[in-house]
Amino acid sequence: MPTPEKVQQVELIKEKVTRAKSLFLTDYSGLNVLDMTHLRRELQKSKAEFKVAKNTLIQRALEGTAYSSLSQHLTGQIGIGFGYDDPTWPAKVLHDFFKRIEKPKVKVFYLEGRSYPGNQLSQIASLPSKDVLLTQVLGGIQSPLVNLVGTLKGMLSNLVLTLEALREQKEKLTQVS
Repeated sequence: MPTPEKVQQVELIKEKVTRAKSLFLTDYSGLNVLDMTHLRRELQKSKAEFKVAKNTLIQRALEGTAYSSLSQHLTGQIGIGFGYDDPTWPAKVLHDFFKRIEKPKVKVFYLEGRSYPGNQLSQIASLPSKDVLLTQVLGGIQSPLVNLVGTLKGMLSNLVLTLEALREQKEKLTQVS
């Protein structure tokens, strides 16, 4: 019979899992309390968090969710990272943090409905943020439109100047006659 504390912990993890846009299963062995605190603070800045729980509790929380396939990676000391906003920010934080202290590794992560092996984290971490990508796309769309408007404005200006020159020329001809 599960204890009320374990049931509550499973429900808490399940709630975080369902809210998360990205999920990271990491091996946290070798992290001391100071490192863990620093990691959690860094993740919190990017609207993400890191939770440590028993593998069986994490497995129960993943059951019946889109992340249930990640249960096969629950071996050893597992910490679970939740990203609630831009999925690339927690990837960057985890990549930079684990690269700096060279201890734990990301086993597997889940972004935008797809599972990736941990060795692909550096590729995701090198991507620009969602906001930057959207800005680049909008800039790419807007640039030709701005050029078109500029070209049309130039053509209209030339047309107006040509019509003005024709008018002046006709006025001179009518004055001479």
